[in-house]
Amino acid sequence: MQSGLEGAFGGWNAILVQTLASCLLHTGKPLGEIYASILGGIVLGIIAWRGQSLFFVLLLHWLLGVSVDVFVSYF
Repeated sequence: MQSGLEGAFGGWNAILVQTLASCLLHTGKPLGEIYASILGGIVLGIIAWRGQSLFFVLLLHWLLGVSVDVFVSYF
């Protein structure tokens, strides 16, 4: 989404639009996760923009999900 919007809106605005979409996808989850999706959308958007690849973003998102699952299971 971000790569497709970058030509029309510019880099930073494309990041903000995809962050909004990410936040909307997390609606219905705990409030902390919704707020974290805003920060995460911006950070991961910058990583995708600078790296010109989704590989690291997907890897970081997967690692975050696994680490949250392990943390919740352990505590």
